[in-house]
Amino acid sequence: MDKLLDIPHFDNEDQEANWWFENRDQVTAAFERAAKEGRLRRGSGAIAALLSRQGALNLRIAGEDLATIRKLASGEGQPEEVYAAALLHKALQEQKRRNAG
Repeated sequence: MDKLLDIPHFDNEDQEANWWFENRDQVTAAFERAAKEGRLRRGSGAIAALLSRQGALNLRIAGEDLATIRKLASGEGQPEEVYAAALLHKALQEQKRRNAG
């Protein structure tokens, strides 16, 4: 497996955009190698890792809500399960904050 790209810290969006543009060949090559090796993943790696370490809960979700989750997850390029888990986590943290205050 090759070394991951060394992506620097950026002070602003212009610096980041310039870095990605200037390094597009290197990024493309790394992406193509990862695709060939089956190392590409979708969505937030941090959330996916958290979900894999935690227990599972199966929920029934109303059709309209499920359609909304699917649409929003697709727009973010994430699997619907990861996106829904992130939404639930955010809502629970907010509720916990309200209850504590």
